[in-house]
Amino acid sequence: MAMNAIATDAPANLKGMLESYERQLIVSALERAGGHQRAAAAALGILPTTLHEKMSRLGIPTARASRY
Repeated sequence: MAMNAIATDAPANLKGMLESYERQLIVSALERAGGHQRAAAAALGILPTTLHEKMSRLGIPTARASRY
């Protein structure tokens, strides 16, 4: 019976957890790259355009000198 409760709650919690983890990875990569999005994208193994889209979706400022 506990399985049903977990399965019912999992999608909403999983989505939030994945977004939070993705945000942490991106912010960390940007900090290590000194805010340079191309370098952060390379470190993450994604295209700069993909990084920009993810940053927009996750509410991460895209200005180079901004705080994360």
